[in-house]
Amino acid sequence: MRALLALCATLPLSCGVANLPRPAECELVLNTKTKAFTWRDATGEPSARATKVDVSGQVGWALFPACGVVARSDDGGGTWQAVKTWPDYVPKDMKAVGTDCLWVWGASTEDGKYFVAVTHDGGRTWHRLPGCVHVLCDVRVFSERNARIIGKLLPGSMRGTEGMSLSAMPTLTFGTTDGGRTFGGRMGVCGRLDHPLPGVSPADKARFYLDRLGDMAYVLTREHDLTVSAWHTAAERLGLIGRPALPGLMRKLREATNPYERAMTLYALSLAAQKRNVKKTTNGELPPKLFQTPSAGEKYETLKTGWLAWWSKHGSTLVEHGAEPEGGRR
Repeated sequence: MRALLALCATLPLSCGVANLPRPAECELVLNTKTKAFTWRDATGEPSARATKVDVSGQVGWALFPACGVVARSDDGGGTWQAVKTWPDYVPKDMKAVGTDCLWVWGASTEDGKYFVAVTHDGGRTWHRLPGCVHVLCDVRVFSERNARIIGKLLPGSMRGTEGMSLSAMPTLTFGTTDGGRTFGGRMGVCGRLDHPLPGVSPADKARFYLDRLGDMAYVLTREHDLTVSAWHTAAERLGLIGRPALPGLMRKLREATNPYERAMTLYALSLAAQKRNVKKTTNGELPPKLFQTPSAGEKYETLKTGWLAWWSKHGSTLVEHGAEPEGGRR
């Protein structure tokens, strides 16, 4: 495989083409010695087979996963040119839109990470989409600029998912309406989530995010140095709210049985307890082992006991200063 990749990497963007008629029911083959495309391998030379061929009218596209080549035809498949070579990636599937737009996706030869790329000018330039997930399940292309990335994050990449199977992880869908520049309208962050309407009270905001605290699909993701990480949105928003979120979080602490919801509750508490509107009442006192967030077992019960003791000491004062009681509005 590596020898074939190295050989194919020498392909120029405008390589030799085969001036042969297209036979029916034959495969498109790239001769890796002569660097010519044919609809059959008549020479017996080393060759790479196209696994995907799409010819519509005069425009055709073909993928050669073995050597990372995307080829294009402008005469209905009679002759072909290599328009892109990815020495380090294996293109596995594609979707053509119109005459000049092609979406391509596949995996890295080094670490198996997926990639999605798109061209809007017939293959002259390409844009690699930012990573949204760890495991790519599907790509759905609706137009030149509108597509959906569907996949999963790996177990352990989100708090409370340690030890889970991949099948237990939620399937996430991220959409782009600008050709893959952004997913959700924010550069560098993938996802668009519902949020409370502007002007609602902090307590109502807290209830909104408490309802979503155990939803593993209520996350944003971001890619940094080709590594995708999760942004636990509900927990982090509750942490920003601070004091009004504490009674609901304490109720979750007592009642949660799901490992993910337990981990999110502890994470949100650790953030909320450090907000200024809390620390000025507690004089900055925090439970021990503040940032530990195990999801189950004896360690969870130990942390839970520490938080309950902290709330027993400060809860009544916090409620007097604006946090609602655990049962809701008085």
